[in-house]
Amino acid sequence: MASTYLQRTQGSGNTQKFTFSTWVKKSSNSSYSGLLNSYSSNTNRGGIYFSSDESFAVYLISGGSDQILLQSSSIYRDLSAWYHLVIAVDTTQATSSNRAKMYVNGNQITSFTTATYPSQNANFSTINVNGQSIQVGNLQYGSVIDNYFNGSMASVYFIDGQQLDASSFGETDATTGIWKPKAYTGSYGTNGFFLKFENSGSLGTDSSGNGNNFTVNGTPTQTVDTPSNVFCTLNPLANTGVTLSNGNLTTTYSTNDANVRSTFGVPSGKWYWEAKVLGTASGLLYGICLDTAKQQINIADDGTVGIYGLQNAGTAYAYADTNGSRAQSAGFPNFVANNILQFALDRDNNRFYIGINGTYYNLSGSTGNPATGSNPTWTLDSSYAGRTFMFILETRSSSENTNVNFGTGFFGTTAISSPYSDGAGLGKFQYQPPTGYYSLCTKNINVYG
Repeated sequence: MASTYLQRTQGSGNTQKFTFSTWVKKSSNSSYSGLLNSYSSNTNRGGIYFSSDESFAVYLISGGSDQILLQSSSIYRDLSAWYHLVIAVDTTQATSSNRAKMYVNGNQITSFTTATYPSQNANFSTINVNGQSIQVGNLQYGSVIDNYFNGSMASVYFIDGQQLDASSFGETDATTGIWKPKAYTGSYGTNGFFLKFENSGSLGTDSSGNGNNFTVNGTPTQTVDTPSNVFCTLNPLANTGVTLSNGNLTTTYSTNDANVRSTFGVPSGKWYWEAKVLGTASGLLYGICLDTAKQQINIADDGTVGIYGLQNAGTAYAYADTNGSRAQSAGFPNFVANNILQFALDRDNNRFYIGINGTYYNLSGSTGNPATGSNPTWTLDSSYAGRTFMFILETRSSSENTNVNFGTGFFGTTAISSPYSDGAGLGKFQYQPPTGYYSLCTKNINVYG
């Protein structure tokens, strides 16, 4: 989140060896995004970060000269996935390329656009230096101090005095073949720390046993979206102009008729999510679309097929069917500011429900029940059976904004005070998900999708 980072002052540690490991989920691309920062002056500084071209990079500068400058040839722009990143340094190594190593998802990076390695036995001027500040979630260069990381971080480790590879912090799942977190069991050294963000009221707590706690700057929020269970968000890469924030779960109007889709789509199973209406909602369109539906400005009026949704315009309108036609509904209630909209998508039976504040309706205004299959807002065209649908939202005027909750338990930055979970015990919602419907997260999709 912008202007949010953690900071502490280091003691005297090993200025030749360290390892930094973290899991991250990005919320944006195309900007410098700091993960670890240590800054004394413009000639003595260091940082681990994503560059503006989405590459992964590390630099350490002493006396104005580069000691380390590594920038990966590969880029990392997937905003729906968690990445495991490791930087491991030991300047005492005889081979220069062994003195600084980078890993992403367990694989060592060997291709770089820039590769400068430290001289043997070099000492760093800011890392593990007594009295020097270290920050998590920021990158400073000169007077520019706001290269904050925009996204989520988990399992942040810093090991003082050891060069460790990625296997100390992660492993390959024997069933799925996917790289996953594992607990580090070694020693930490003087300045070592482990931030597991377990206590929402004290996110700077060091769990290594060293007591190297951080001061929290800004207002970070704790989320249930983790490397072990990834939740759906809105997708900046499938966006025609909606402004996104708060982990890509808040939409703000920026241009007429812009729309954005979700990161996850589902061809089967039963799924539940919510949205809180902000502003007048006079032209907001909420619904679902085929993953193959074309995406452009004013998507609902252009004859695009495979879209089902509701728009407020004094009365509700339905955009539906295989011909993209627009038809006025006979009785679906208007939704207004602060209403909680509920979405229940049954891909097994081709039904889609929309509710307001706990009650579901069909287009005639009769109440429905997703759990029993009665009175869906739509019965989807039979030709769409087995095809992938995803959530879509369109804004049409400056007063239309939304907070979406796919199960992470927040509307914007406000946590749901007494949340309900789905039948698998996952997700945090304002209303109880219908029986048999699940939050859009990887654990549920693996089981129920």
